[in-house]
Amino acid sequence: MEEALRSLISSRNSEKISDIDLLKGDGSDRKIYLVTSGDDPGENTIGVFHQNVEENRDFIYLSKQMKKAGIPVPEIFDVSPCQCAYTQQYLGDKTLADCIRFWRQSDQPNIILDSYQKVLDYLHRIQTELTPAISDFLSSRVMEKSDILADLDYFKRDFLDRFAFASVFTKQVKIELYDRLTGYLVKQPKSVFVYRDFQSRNIMWYLDKPWFI
Repeated sequence: MEEALRSLISSRNSEKISDIDLLKGDGSDRKIYLVTSGDDPGENTIGVFHQNVEENRDFIYLSKQMKKAGIPVPEIFDVSPCQCAYTQQYLGDKTLADCIRFWRQSDQPNIILDSYQKVLDYLHRIQTELTPAISDFLSSRVMEKSDILADLDYFKRDFLDRFAFASVFTKQVKIELYDRLTGYLVKQPKSVFVYRDFQSRNIMWYLDKPWFI
Protein backbone atom coordinates (compact mmCIF):
# COMPACT_ATOMS: atom_id res chain seq x y z
CA MET A 1 0.00 0.00 0.00
CA GLU A 2 1.12 3.57 -0.75
CA GLU A 3 2.74 5.27 2.23
CA ALA A 4 0.49 8.37 2.12
CA LEU A 5 -2.64 6.24 2.52
CA ARG A 6 -1.06 3.86 5.02
CA SER A 7 -0.23 6.83 7.24
CA LEU A 8 -3.84 8.08 7.16
CA ILE A 9 -5.25 4.66 7.99
CA SER A 10 -2.79 4.05 10.80
CA SER A 11 -3.40 7.41 12.45
CA ARG A 12 -7.18 6.93 12.40
CA ASN A 13 -7.76 3.47 13.87
CA SER A 14 -4.58 1.40 13.85
CA GLU A 15 -5.49 -0.49 17.05
CA LYS A 16 -8.79 -1.75 15.60
CA ILE A 17 -7.67 -2.74 12.10
CA SER A 18 -8.11 -6.45 11.39
CA ASP A 19 -7.70 -6.48 7.62
CA ILE A 20 -7.04 -4.27 4.57
CA ASP A 21 -8.27 -5.49 1.17
CA LEU A 22 -7.78 -3.95 -2.27
CA LEU A 23 -11.19 -3.63 -3.93
CA LYS A 24 -12.04 -3.83 -7.59
CA GLY A 25 -12.19 -0.30 -8.99
CA ASP A 26 -14.07 -1.04 -12.24
CA GLY A 27 -13.07 1.60 -14.79
CA SER A 28 -11.28 3.85 -12.31
CA ASP A 29 -7.52 4.06 -11.91
CA ARG A 30 -7.93 4.81 -8.21
CA LYS A 31 -6.71 2.22 -5.72
CA ILE A 32 -9.56 1.61 -3.28
CA TYR A 33 -9.11 -0.33 -0.05
CA LEU A 34 -11.60 -1.68 2.47
CA VAL A 35 -10.23 -1.23 5.96
CA THR A 36 -11.96 -3.73 8.25
CA SER A 37 -12.09 -2.92 11.96
CA GLY A 38 -13.41 -5.76 14.10
CA ASP A 39 -16.83 -7.37 13.70
CA ASP A 40 -18.92 -4.20 13.35
CA PRO A 41 -19.23 -3.13 9.66
CA GLY A 42 -20.08 0.36 10.89
CA GLU A 43 -16.49 0.71 12.08
CA ASN A 44 -15.06 -0.03 8.63
CA THR A 45 -13.62 2.68 6.41
CA ILE A 46 -12.61 3.11 2.78
CA GLY A 47 -9.12 4.26 1.85
CA VAL A 48 -8.39 5.74 -1.57
CA PHE A 49 -5.12 6.50 -3.35
CA HIS A 50 -5.20 8.46 -6.59
CA GLN A 51 -2.27 10.28 -8.18
CA ASN A 52 -4.47 12.83 -9.99
CA VAL A 53 -4.44 15.51 -7.29
CA GLU A 54 -6.66 17.93 -9.22
CA GLU A 55 -9.34 15.25 -9.57
CA ASN A 56 -9.05 14.46 -5.86
CA ARG A 57 -9.54 18.12 -4.97
CA ASP A 58 -12.65 18.31 -7.15
CA PHE A 59 -14.05 15.10 -5.64
CA ILE A 60 -13.46 16.23 -2.05
CA TYR A 61 -14.89 19.69 -2.73
CA LEU A 62 -18.02 18.32 -4.40
CA SER A 63 -18.51 15.70 -1.67
CA LYS A 64 -18.47 18.41 1.01
CA GLN A 65 -20.84 20.65 -0.97
CA MET A 66 -23.25 17.75 -1.60
CA LYS A 67 -23.26 16.88 2.08
CA LYS A 68 -24.10 20.49 2.95
CA ALA A 69 -26.99 20.33 0.47
CA GLY A 70 -28.37 17.20 2.16
CA ILE A 71 -27.34 14.79 -0.59
CA PRO A 72 -26.32 11.38 0.85
CA VAL A 73 -22.63 10.94 0.02
CA PRO A 74 -19.88 9.24 2.02
CA GLU A 75 -18.24 11.47 4.60
CA ILE A 76 -14.60 12.35 3.93
CA PHE A 77 -12.64 11.68 7.12
CA ASP A 78 -8.99 12.52 6.43
CA VAL A 79 -6.92 13.81 3.51
CA SER A 80 -3.15 13.39 3.19
CA PRO A 81 -0.94 16.51 2.96
CA CYS A 82 -0.09 15.59 -0.65
CA GLN A 83 -3.85 15.26 -1.40
CA CYS A 84 -3.21 11.98 -3.19
CA ALA A 85 -4.91 9.86 -0.50
CA TYR A 86 -8.02 10.12 1.64
CA THR A 87 -10.29 8.02 3.84
CA GLN A 88 -14.07 8.03 3.73
CA GLN A 89 -17.19 6.44 5.13
CA TYR A 90 -17.94 2.79 4.38
CA LEU A 91 -21.42 2.26 2.90
CA GLY A 92 -21.68 -1.51 2.88
CA ASP A 93 -21.23 -3.77 -0.12
CA LYS A 94 -24.60 -3.52 -1.90
CA THR A 95 -25.00 -1.28 -4.92
CA LEU A 96 -28.42 -0.29 -6.22
CA ALA A 97 -27.74 -2.61 -9.18
CA ASP A 98 -27.25 -5.53 -6.78
CA CYS A 99 -30.49 -4.73 -4.98
CA ILE A 100 -32.48 -4.30 -8.19
CA ARG A 101 -31.29 -7.70 -9.37
CA PHE A 102 -32.46 -9.26 -6.09
CA TRP A 103 -35.78 -7.38 -6.09
CA ARG A 104 -36.46 -8.47 -9.67
CA GLN A 105 -35.68 -12.11 -8.90
CA SER A 106 -37.95 -12.00 -5.84
CA ASP A 107 -40.76 -10.29 -7.81
CA GLN A 108 -40.78 -6.97 -5.95
CA PRO A 109 -41.37 -4.41 -8.74
CA ASN A 110 -42.82 -1.78 -6.38
CA ILE A 111 -39.57 -1.62 -4.41
CA ILE A 112 -37.63 -1.15 -7.66
CA LEU A 113 -39.86 1.74 -8.73
CA ASP A 114 -39.64 3.32 -5.29
CA SER A 115 -35.83 3.11 -5.31
CA TYR A 116 -35.64 4.75 -8.72
CA GLN A 117 -37.99 7.50 -7.54
CA LYS A 118 -35.73 8.23 -4.56
CA VAL A 119 -32.70 8.40 -6.84
CA LEU A 120 -34.42 10.76 -9.28
CA ASP A 121 -35.65 12.95 -6.43
CA TYR A 122 -32.06 13.38 -5.26
CA LEU A 123 -30.92 14.10 -8.83
CA HIS A 124 -33.46 16.93 -8.95
CA ARG A 125 -32.19 18.26 -5.62
CA ILE A 126 -28.64 18.18 -6.95
CA GLN A 127 -29.69 20.49 -9.75
CA THR A 128 -31.86 22.83 -7.70
CA GLU A 129 -29.99 22.95 -4.37
CA LEU A 130 -26.38 22.03 -5.14
CA THR A 131 -25.87 23.90 -8.42
CA PRO A 132 -26.32 27.45 -7.02
CA ALA A 133 -23.72 26.73 -4.32
CA ILE A 134 -21.03 25.68 -6.81
CA SER A 135 -21.58 28.21 -9.62
CA ASP A 136 -17.96 29.42 -9.53
CA PHE A 137 -16.73 25.83 -9.73
CA LEU A 138 -18.97 25.10 -12.73
CA SER A 139 -17.96 28.22 -14.65
CA SER A 140 -14.54 26.79 -15.51
CA ARG A 141 -15.75 23.33 -16.54
CA VAL A 142 -17.65 22.64 -19.75
CA MET A 143 -19.05 19.36 -21.07
CA GLU A 144 -18.76 19.22 -24.86
CA LYS A 145 -20.97 17.36 -27.36
CA SER A 146 -18.31 14.65 -27.77
CA ASP A 147 -18.46 13.99 -24.00
CA ILE A 148 -22.25 13.59 -24.12
CA LEU A 149 -22.11 11.18 -27.06
CA ALA A 150 -19.40 9.13 -25.35
CA ASP A 151 -21.55 8.86 -22.22
CA LEU A 152 -24.57 7.76 -24.27
CA ASP A 153 -22.49 5.02 -25.90
CA TYR A 154 -21.28 3.92 -22.47
CA PHE A 155 -24.86 3.93 -21.14
CA LYS A 156 -26.04 1.69 -23.95
CA ARG A 157 -23.12 -0.73 -23.68
CA ASP A 158 -22.81 -1.00 -19.90
CA PHE A 159 -26.41 -0.54 -18.82
CA LEU A 160 -29.00 -1.30 -21.51
CA ASP A 161 -27.07 -4.22 -22.98
CA ARG A 162 -25.68 -5.50 -19.67
CA PHE A 163 -29.05 -5.56 -17.90
CA ALA A 164 -31.03 -6.92 -20.86
CA PHE A 165 -32.82 -3.67 -21.70
CA ALA A 166 -31.53 -3.53 -25.28
CA SER A 167 -35.04 -4.15 -26.63
CA VAL A 168 -36.16 -0.69 -25.50
CA PHE A 169 -33.40 0.96 -27.55
CA THR A 170 -35.50 1.33 -30.66
CA LYS A 171 -34.65 3.45 -33.69
CA GLN A 172 -36.92 6.21 -32.40
CA VAL A 173 -35.30 6.19 -28.96
CA LYS A 174 -31.85 6.37 -30.58
CA ILE A 175 -32.91 9.43 -32.60
CA GLU A 176 -34.31 11.10 -29.50
CA LEU A 177 -31.16 10.45 -27.44
CA TYR A 178 -28.37 10.97 -29.97
CA ASP A 179 -29.97 13.76 -32.00
CA ARG A 180 -32.70 15.65 -30.18
CA LEU A 181 -31.49 15.36 -26.59
CA THR A 182 -27.81 15.92 -27.40
CA GLY A 183 -28.65 18.85 -29.64
CA TYR A 184 -30.76 20.37 -26.89
CA LEU A 185 -28.15 19.88 -24.18
CA VAL A 186 -25.26 21.51 -26.02
CA LYS A 187 -27.34 24.68 -26.48
CA GLN A 188 -28.10 25.06 -22.77
CA PRO A 189 -26.33 27.57 -20.49
CA LYS A 190 -23.23 26.05 -18.89
CA SER A 191 -24.56 26.54 -15.38
CA VAL A 192 -25.81 23.13 -14.25
CA PHE A 193 -24.02 20.21 -12.63
CA VAL A 194 -23.63 17.21 -14.95
CA TYR A 195 -23.47 14.04 -12.88
CA ARG A 196 -21.58 11.77 -15.27
CA ASP A 197 -21.90 7.99 -15.03
CA PHE A 198 -25.12 8.36 -13.02
CA GLN A 199 -26.17 4.71 -12.92
CA SER A 200 -27.13 2.00 -10.48
CA ARG A 201 -23.67 0.42 -10.15
CA ASN A 202 -22.33 3.74 -8.87
CA ILE A 203 -25.05 4.16 -6.25
CA MET A 204 -24.78 2.32 -2.95
CA TRP A 205 -27.92 1.15 -1.13
CA TYR A 206 -27.33 1.62 2.59
CA LEU A 207 -29.76 2.17 5.50
CA ASP A 208 -32.69 1.82 3.06
CA LYS A 209 -31.72 4.72 0.83
CA PRO A 210 -29.36 5.55 -2.04
CA TRP A 211 -25.89 6.98 -1.45
CA PHE A 212 -23.94 8.54 -4.29
CA ILE A 213 -20.27 7.64 -4.76
